[in-house]
Amino acid sequence: VRETAVPEGPVPGAREIAGQDELQEVVVYTDRNLDLKLVVKVRRGATVGLLKELLASEAAVTGLGECKPEEFVLLDPFFGTELDEKDVVDPSWDDLDVMMRSRRG
Repeated sequence: VRETAVPEGPVPGAREIAGQDELQEVVVYTDRNLDLKLVVKVRRGATVGLLKELLASEAAVTGLGECKPEEFVLLDPFFGTELDEKDVVDPSWDDLDVMMRSRRG
């Protein structure tokens, strides 16, 4: 389990909402069966797009190699549908599943 957090200061891509300085911990599973996950801390109001940027920045460290944010597909924890980059990370999302889009080269 590796943890990453949003840097201090204003959050690019975050929407202004009450309690924005509060951090939310989101567990992002790459494989639930193997319990492979990344724990990410984001401020309230952070978007899914920002969460994808954090995942991309951690990819090299976690052994995935160089990845772009748009290669990550984050899934709604309740319906299993793809989350839009503009969606705000919901406080009820304790964990999410991630898939990778195939790379075209």
